[in-house]
Amino acid sequence: MVPRGAVLPTGSDEETFLYAHTTIESDTLHYRRLEIKERSLSSLSARVMSAVDEVFRKATAQDDKGLEEEVKALLGGTDVVLEKEYFAGKYLDGRVAPAVLIHEKKGDGVIHSRAAEGKIDILPTGPKAADELRILILNDGRTGLVFRDVLIRRFVPGDS
Repeated sequence: MVPRGAVLPTGSDEETFLYAHTTIESDTLHYRRLEIKERSLSSLSARVMSAVDEVFRKATAQDDKGLEEEVKALLGGTDVVLEKEYFAGKYLDGRVAPAVLIHEKKGDGVIHSRAAEGKIDILPTGPKAADELRILILNDGRTGLVFRDVLIRRFVPGDS
């Protein structure tokens, strides 16, 4: 086989055919590899987004009482109250609150959340993010770091 880009001796139709055939096969293989890589990346992206959705859960309720009930169910029946003020801290864990509410569209920043086994999930917030409320559960050993301006409200233990 003639390597791609090689200078061919003049006159031989067979050598010219072999060179052209090799180039076409090489290009086809290259495009197949790109196609496989693209499918792999979109599959990885879908897996990452589903993992992010599992960690930063989309809230279905829109009012404070509904959100409190939703988090109560996620926490196995633990009563919680959603604070009215925004949380100004930069570090999140179970001592800060058992769960937090993140306003995904408001503010402009990033939250890195780390599971007890070390896996890190990232949620960007700001004008380009979805207009949703997200719930991050922290009482399972998960921690979080807040970068820049992220609007967060805490769910604190309620009076039983």
